[in-house]
Amino acid sequence: MGEAAPRILPLIKSIAVIGGGPSGIATAKSFAARRCFDKIDVYEQASGPGGAWRYTPLNNDYDSQELLFSQAERVRMRGEQPCSKSKNEDGTVAVEYLTPMYDHLETNIPKGIMGYKAHPFSPESSLFPTRQIVCTYLDKDCESSDGFRVFFDTQVILISPPKRRSEDLDADKEFGSSSSQWCVHVHDTRGNTTRKDSYDAIAVCNGHYTVPHVPELPGLTEWRESHPGSISHSKYYRNPSPYAGQKTLVVGYSASGLDIASQILRVCATPLLVSSRTSDPAPAPNIQHLPEIAELIPSSRSVRFANGQVEPHVDHILFCTGYLYSFPFLQTLSQPITSPSGFQLLDVYEHMFWMPDPTLAFVAIPYKVIPMPLSEAQSAVIGGIWSGEIQLPSQEEMGLWQKRRVEERGDGKYFHVMKAGEDFEYQNWLWDWAEEGNGEDERKAERWTFQDSWLRARFPALKKAYTEKGEERWKIKGPEELGFKPPSDASTSD
Repeated sequence: MGEAAPRILPLIKSIAVIGGGPSGIATAKSFAARRCFDKIDVYEQASGPGGAWRYTPLNNDYDSQELLFSQAERVRMRGEQPCSKSKNEDGTVAVEYLTPMYDHLETNIPKGIMGYKAHPFSPESSLFPTRQIVCTYLDKDCESSDGFRVFFDTQVILISPPKRRSEDLDADKEFGSSSSQWCVHVHDTRGNTTRKDSYDAIAVCNGHYTVPHVPELPGLTEWRESHPGSISHSKYYRNPSPYAGQKTLVVGYSASGLDIASQILRVCATPLLVSSRTSDPAPAPNIQHLPEIAELIPSSRSVRFANGQVEPHVDHILFCTGYLYSFPFLQTLSQPITSPSGFQLLDVYEHMFWMPDPTLAFVAIPYKVIPMPLSEAQSAVIGGIWSGEIQLPSQEEMGLWQKRRVEERGDGKYFHVMKAGEDFEYQNWLWDWAEEGNGEDERKAERWTFQDSWLRARFPALKKAYTEKGEERWKIKGPEELGFKPPSDASTSD
């Protein structure tokens, strides 16, 4: 990966994988396929696999307290709080954590591209599977756990970093004998017990759909206090019934905002108000597109927009504005892992390796990607580095990558966002890097092809054509049935 001396890591034989969702299980399987690590443990706070795809009903007693905290406070919050607790027959406690899954969610990525390359969706699944089908798919993928252990109902509380000598942390030097291991402290929620274990390396795969991002707008705090329950975030959305007959403003018009707005539109007072950064959104019946919010005026329940327009008597405001990165279990590192805003990981090379100590790595951090196959590719690289089969570039080279990325994307919200087509290029580059080694990896997958890229560029049109089929859409299994047939090569593409 470069001419300078590579970064040399200590011998790695034990790994903790934080998170048992789609990226965590893919990562554990990739590590296990190398057959060179002695211990691979996966910690998942939920009672089963699926991660963000696990559906949790929103209990009426559950209060979205996260929205009462400032953005900086939400990033620093100590661990996710359960949305429900109940007793199992054996006397243990059953705990559920809130996920962003809503009642009638369908994927916005076709199944042929969405799933793991090593484990495709069933040919009988609909082209855009429902959340139930995705969850069943992930459950099945987790049935095989050869070479690693999965601890469900186990929340990671704290990860203490190794105590390295300062000279061992210098760029391009091999770690010395004084190196210790990462110490992982966990809470078993079923038995209400705590324990700890030590590992040579940590793979963080806990996703980034936990801490909701709500812009700190003028008047927001006063509105919450004056009109409790009228402001929410897509994380807490389950179905459109609370918005029936109500004047509603949806903030954000990316994938979730677009889908949720289409559901609310069926029951709310029209027109539905949609605020977004999109300069020229496609017109839609009974939707009024508006620019960004300039101010909330709680005394009259009014919203002032950037163009000066004021909409009075707004009953509900639903933010579909994404999420913040949050790793509360990593608060004892020598330096912060996230920016104060929560939009960016700091000093993380190629969105994966923590540069101060690359025995800490992250999986599926980028936005606007296809997470499952990306997790396979990233974990192949991480496993290759940690097994010694391939090498990291020098500390200097990693720092230069970060500098270039900041120059291109800025130091903040867009640092981890992939532009159109960039995720495919990135993923294919990861496989090139992973295959520099000679180790065996049964989970190695095919690269993205031209045909995949052609279809990727047409996702919105494909989903629109699919949705327009109404109830008949469930019968559609492939894009060709909707007239989307990729050309054989680039020379024949339109």
